[in-house]
Amino acid sequence: MTEVIEGWGAVVETFGARIQGAYGVGGETHGPLHITDALTPEDRGKILVVDAPAGAALLQRAAAAGVAGLILGGLPDADLAAFLGEELDPSVSGAQTSAMTIVLTEGFGRLAIAGPTLRLLKNFEGAEASLSGHTHIRAGTVRPEIILARTPSRLPAAAAAAPEPAPPVGRRIRILRGPEAWKIARVAAAPKAPQTIDTESPVRVFDALLEDGRICRVPRANVEFLEAPAKISKI
Repeated sequence: MTEVIEGWGAVVETFGARIQGAYGVGGETHGPLHITDALTPEDRGKILVVDAPAGAALLQRAAAAGVAGLILGGLPDADLAAFLGEELDPSVSGAQTSAMTIVLTEGFGRLAIAGPTLRLLKNFEGAEASLSGHTHIRAGTVRPEIILARTPSRLPAAAAAAPEPAPPVGRRIRILRGPEAWKIARVAAAPKAPQTIDTESPVRVFDALLEDGRICRVPRANVEFLEAPAKISKI
């Protein structure tokens, strides 16, 4: 808590990171973050990151072990439905009853966690993590979220110093919505003035250089930054 506003509330600040997933199930939960490829009795109450092929058997073992939450790259939709005991709606979740919260960072299928996302998660090994699996892909989009918090004393010195935000050009991003959703790109340009997009709305945008060399224009609200600045020629 950094400030108390008399008669109104308080200002609470923390150091951390926020990751949006592709799909999730389960409500809000929290626990220490642990990167692993094998379940143990000590994993009860933890948020586990498993960057390996996963199926219904892994979900059952994790639930039986009392794991609070599971972060995976991807999972076959049939396996997730088998674990939940009901059919999935790929555009919305929240009605299902799940023994733990599950967040898929990439989507359905046997998919690995994207490299920049996995590196970020590894930087927060042992830190407190909060998960929400709620997903709503229709109007009023809501994505599953991973919130990672850490006290300044446990941050690298550069991060604890809270430097000014880096210029966006050259930074690696993931596109969250639209025709290029979930693709990795770099910011090629960041126009200062709002630009008119296909919906005829004026919004602030990035011109994103995709890995295949194409450039697409995306609203800034529809991307997440994955890592520190890098030269745009290296994708």
